Amino acid sequence: MAWIPILNVVLMCRIARKSLWYFIGMLIPYVNILVLMYIWGEIAGNLGRSKWLGVLMIVPIANLALPGYLAFSE
Repeated sequence: MAWIPILNVVLMCRIARKSLWYFIGMLIPYVNILVLMYIWGEIAGNLGRSKWLGVLMIVPIANLALPGYLAFSE
């Protein structure tokens, strides 16, 4: 599910424990940036990290390192 583009967003909404209405927000230009930051912040919050880590998704190099940090840190 993580390798199929549309299902990837559905999986992110499930991990963040948000409804699939956020998927509609991902389809709207410029709103999708805010929704993506919010979803990543909720994923970080569910993992016990600061929700402000979602803001790092708009920083070019940090957005490559953040998923690895969330996946492999304790």
